[in-house]
Amino acid sequence: MGKLKMEEAKSPQHPLYDPPPKSRVQQWFLCILAVCHLSAFASLYVQWPGLYGPTGIMPAHQANPRGFSLQDISQAMGVPLAQTADAVCIVGMVVSSLLVAFPVARVSVAYVSLGVLYFSLYQVGRTFLWFQWDILLLEATFLSVLVAPLLPTGGVCCHGDIAMWLVRWLAFRLMFASGVVKLTSGCPTWWGLTALNWHYESQCIPTPLAWFAHQLPDFLQRLSVVFTFIIEILYPFLFFAPVAAVRAVGVYAQIFLMVMIMMTGNYNFFNLLTCGLVISSLDDGYLPSAATFLSLLSPTAVASGGFSAFTTLLLFPFRALLSLLTFPYDVVRGKAESRLSSLSVAVVLCGTVACLRILFEVDLLNMTTRVTFGKSEFYWFLQHAVPLSVIMGTVSLLITVARSFLGVVSSRDASRGRKAAEVIQMGVVTLLAGSLFAMSLVNLTELDQETQNKLPLSVQKRKKYRLRLCVDTTA
Repeated sequence: MGKLKMEEAKSPQHPLYDPPPKSRVQQWFLCILAVCHLSAFASLYVQWPGLYGPTGIMPAHQANPRGFSLQDISQAMGVPLAQTADAVCIVGMVVSSLLVAFPVARVSVAYVSLGVLYFSLYQVGRTFLWFQWDILLLEATFLSVLVAPLLPTGGVCCHGDIAMWLVRWLAFRLMFASGVVKLTSGCPTWWGLTALNWHYESQCIPTPLAWFAHQLPDFLQRLSVVFTFIIEILYPFLFFAPVAAVRAVGVYAQIFLMVMIMMTGNYNFFNLLTCGLVISSLDDGYLPSAATFLSLLSPTAVASGGFSAFTTLLLFPFRALLSLLTFPYDVVRGKAESRLSSLSVAVVLCGTVACLRILFEVDLLNMTTRVTFGKSEFYWFLQHAVPLSVIMGTVSLLITVARSFLGVVSSRDASRGRKAAEVIQMGVVTLLAGSLFAMSLVNLTELDQETQNKLPLSVQKRKKYRLRLCVDTTA
């Protein structure tokens, strides 16, 4: 790691490829989002004739969308719907590829174009585009318009922290709700910790590794469900911890879960998009650089004897995964040297063990695992956890807004006119963030109706305008 840092320090900065300082997390989020759009447009381009073509399963011309859609683009261009869909997908793939390759291209207008193009397809997609990841991609793209700078040379936006907080809040709602609905659904396989005994053979598109995962002993399958509950229900609260090292533990736990799901099932870009959302909780110092992964392509990095380029490329995914999973250890050992960070991480790990012992009975001698709480205890937990999440989100947003405003006002490099413009800009973004946060509360508090009834009437009336976020009950 030390050698890699020295090499990065010596490498010259290039305005086209090197993102502005203190913006690596934003750049990773924007890049991952572009990769997800590239996957989405490419997938639709291949499947469109069979799904929505004139002789497809659900012809697009039979759709009756509300508002702007692909049909409006087709009429404006005077081109048949099938050719318009091909053109939209191709343009989307080109724009996404440019955003992945060139950080300087990651500006707001580019993500507006991606959102508009994909939304036009979503409007006529109906059943086949009503999946969790399609809606999540649209919501994340909307937030990316606030995260990305207005101009290529704009650097870090003054409201960047507020925008990234919205991404963090979206990640929290996604993971927390995904874990909770597994139990509120009342499914006996989740309550009995046997869901993974059936998951690998019943999911949509299992990978070859899914067969091997299905052969694991019953004890490991049940233990995997236990850790899934802990990671999805409890660990998302770490996203808002004041200590960066604690947030890193929560983030990398989610990434580990997403990587395991990707290795055993094909959910298109969903798991990668989730990783892009959760990294919004990291500080730049806790995020591995792109050079860390690109350096793995060097044959000399594999072994001193060297391998062929083909062998190196085959080993790259596994070595990249190993590097990613060991990065938190390197961080805690090297970058989180303060006693507060080390103590906080230790408290989280001890708390995890305590939760295991309180909520689950794990008998290593007899290799058995079972849930020790019932539905009444779980709903009691929701009655406290959901209001806590609302309070936590409110306080965290207020702190983020206050810090952003203080950062602009106390800046010594900017003139008074520029400060005034940035304050106005942040004021507008703050109002938008507050409105989005209020709408999301209606969605989040559906997990506990009592908490939803306690929301102000002005917030409850936003129910028909709320952002739609589906949650998964399988993975």
